[in-house]
Amino acid sequence: MRIIENLILALLLALSTTACGGEGQSAPSAAPAEGALEVHYIDVGQADSALILCGGESMLIDGGNVADSSLVVSYLADQGVDSLDYVVCTHAHEDHVGGLSGPLSQYPAEHVFAPVTEYDT
Repeated sequence: MRIIENLILALLLALSTTACGGEGQSAPSAAPAEGALEVHYIDVGQADSALILCGGESMLIDGGNVADSSLVVSYLADQGVDSLDYVVCTHAHEDHVGGLSGPLSQYPAEHVFAPVTEYDT
């Protein structure tokens, strides 16, 4: 249960520190300690995407634009992700949900959270 609490805390941190225009990508400088919380901001330009890793579990938050889908898949592969425990779509704007199609088709996802099922973008 502690891992879930850490992932939820990381999600709240990621959501509170980023905005729709946020960009950037973090790369680990050294191998993280076992069970360490890692937050990766995936550089998808003017869109949003973040990967959270902790205790062998992974959470993808948003996927950028449709054109960013393969970039997000490549980033997940570079980080050694082989499945997603959680996928979070914060809202249905194209610059958040658009790039999730690639990761969702390439990686099994245990839980997917999205606020709406339809939107006009």
